[in-house]
Amino acid sequence: MKRFIFILILILTIFRLILSAKLQLHPDEAYYWLWSKNLDLSYFDHPPMVAYFIRITTIFFNTEFFVRLSSLITFVFGIYIMWKLVRKMFNDEEVANMSLFIFNLFPMLGASFIITPDIPLMFFWILSLYFIWESISKNKIFYWIVSGLFVGLTMLSKYNGIFLLVCIFIFLILSKEDRKLLFNIGPYLVLILSIIIFLPVILWNYNNNWISFKFQFFHGIPNISGNFNNIISYFVGQAAAMGLFLGFVCLVLTYVSIFSKSRKKLFLGIFSILPITVFAITSYKTLAEMNWPICSYPTVSVLCAIFFVEKKSKLKNIFLTFAATFSITLVFLLYLQAWIRILPLEKFNKMWVLTDPTNWFYGWKEFAIFLDSKDIDKPIVSTTLQLASELQYYINKPAKIFYNEKQFSVWNNENYPQEAICINYESDVKTPMPNSDVYKKIILVDNYDAVRDNNIIRKYNIYICEK
Repeated sequence: MKRFIFILILILTIFRLILSAKLQLHPDEAYYWLWSKNLDLSYFDHPPMVAYFIRITTIFFNTEFFVRLSSLITFVFGIYIMWKLVRKMFNDEEVANMSLFIFNLFPMLGASFIITPDIPLMFFWILSLYFIWESISKNKIFYWIVSGLFVGLTMLSKYNGIFLLVCIFIFLILSKEDRKLLFNIGPYLVLILSIIIFLPVILWNYNNNWISFKFQFFHGIPNISGNFNNIISYFVGQAAAMGLFLGFVCLVLTYVSIFSKSRKKLFLGIFSILPITVFAITSYKTLAEMNWPICSYPTVSVLCAIFFVEKKSKLKNIFLTFAATFSITLVFLLYLQAWIRILPLEKFNKMWVLTDPTNWFYGWKEFAIFLDSKDIDKPIVSTTLQLASELQYYINKPAKIFYNEKQFSVWNNENYPQEAICINYESDVKTPMPNSDVYKKIILVDNYDAVRDNNIIRKYNIYICEK
């Protein structure tokens, strides 16, 4: 089993290396690359760690592979730390190996080569878990201090990092054996140190009218009426993100763990349940995105591994074989679709071609080359964050690009230019038209079709706009 898991991880890593080098940047990646070229204490959408990661790996080269390089490095190192943590907790290499196996089966983690704030979040979350468990087990000041350091770095990666602090104190309250640590300085050192490390984000928000905190709060909990169907959709989405059949088992095991008499299972359960449950609750207002509770996946996979290793049975083995085969097939289908497009969707439904999520990795560079060939002498106004970010990355000729929302609104204090080239695009949905409140004269002058395997995946519309 150990050899099989190693080979599986090796094959997945090779695929991720190939895709990292071959695929164009996803719009989110281009957006975070822009952050790395404008380093700051924090940003509109998230804390700054993803920008620092990208900056480090693009000191000498700015190709797609180097933009994503930290994703590949931290994922491999992170799962090694996770393996060490599980082996240390249970003194059982089989549980540790099974944890890695299940963790790598989750389709959501198949996208771990894409550089987003989830990459540093997962890396520092796993390191935090390791040292938090060491702190609780050994109650030494050194481990508490290191835990505080990594919890702080997790919070600098994504706001989800604050769940770590909450989970520590919930565990200490619920665990009879460890409750005495509430009267020890250790947990409070973690709290103080992590907040100190997080202070730059607080300072940045203070200087920018708390825009990031406000955005995250109202983005996650908008002022609209709720819908219980959203919560059902959320849990189905989480099951799918963890392999569907395997995912449903993982979710059940996660919530059952809270009733376990084992402090180890309780520890794993609390660090799994809190993120999943918080976003389930917020989904009542607006459906949480599938990746939001991703920080719970390491401990969820361990709970699932324990289930399959303890009290083995033929039925468990049959189910695991089926669920694992289904899940890993999904991962490789996504990889192959992104790489060589093995599914001829146009033969089934032309609309499916446009909704293929792997299209996000195609068509941006070609459009930028098209614009470069036009010798545009006017500023460019994009109607979407995605296009503005991609153009900043792929256009070679100097161009002033306007988009005045999210982080661009922090960088750009200028009014829209008197005359501009405005661009939108359409695929399965049409992005907004140029702003008619700003520009009174809007004339369509050109368009460009982004093509993938002889199928149009995106149409760009180019307008001349005048106030």
